[in-house]
Amino acid sequence: NDIIRTIAGVGFNRGKMKDVYAILTGRDFSTKRVSKELREKQFEVFKNNQKIVLDNTNWHGFLKILIGLGFKNKDLISSTNNIINSYIIFLIGKIRYSLDHKELEEIIGKWFFFASITSRYSFSPESQMESDLNQIKECKNKGEFLSVLKNIINNELTNDFWEITLPNRILVSSSMNNPARNTYFACLIKNGSKVLFSNRTVSDLFDPSMKIKKKALEKHHLFPRNYLKEKLNLDKRQINQIANFTYLEFEDNIDISDDEPKKYFLEIKGKYFSGKEDILNKMMLEHCLPELFYKMDYQEFLKERRNLMAKLIRQTYERL
Repeated sequence: NDIIRTIAGVGFNRGKMKDVYAILTGRDFSTKRVSKELREKQFEVFKNNQKIVLDNTNWHGFLKILIGLGFKNKDLISSTNNIINSYIIFLIGKIRYSLDHKELEEIIGKWFFFASITSRYSFSPESQMESDLNQIKECKNKGEFLSVLKNIINNELTNDFWEITLPNRILVSSSMNNPARNTYFACLIKNGSKVLFSNRTVSDLFDPSMKIKKKALEKHHLFPRNYLKEKLNLDKRQINQIANFTYLEFEDNIDISDDEPKKYFLEIKGKYFSGKEDILNKMMLEHCLPELFYKMDYQEFLKERRNLMAKLIRQTYERL
């Protein structure tokens, strides 16, 4: 299905699977009539574009862009539609409008980042892709193609999106497949950030080539689950807020257990960062942790960290 959808998008500017049958039967979308001549012609177009879609040089060139953004593990992909539809736009840019690899890296990087953070292809993905392709197919040259994509992005990623929608709506969630959560961790990878309280990078521990029985990287509540449940009587949705999570090496996760934030943080600080406060402060900044987070009211902490996470995601995007 993914291969066929990609061929239909690149070769025929179609985003809906139902149109593929019509294409291969030789149906003219304008007259609604079916003809043998058109069928043979469209099969030839389909065959030629299949070679383009399955070309390893094209596919690996596209994957390098995603990995360069920090999306180096399947756990960070909220929707496979983002991959397929961005690959279609990548191929159109490369084949139809002759973008070179630097131009593709910039515009497709921004497009995939944008599609991920806004969940562009998570709801009615075929209709949304059809709309995007309808705008792209009118482009007469490279400049118009780039202009259309940039205008779509800029119309969505407004200042209000970054400062209001992202921190106050998208990041207010307990879903582990939230697009903003995954994009945030991709940003840590792209920025070369270290795992919290560790000398290893987030990128190292998200490496798909690592095959060990227990995951090297584990999700951890910054305000531990049982602490919030027993002390503050909070429910699962409140406890599992995105802003209450980070990743730790699993040994650290076990050591921290269910201690209150002040207790475990000061123990870690004294044991591993005595005389290295500057390193710890940089690490906390990279992980969007307020300086005195362990003393904060839980709801105040969530609000402040969401704002810092949104700011980090924005800064990372604007450097693309």
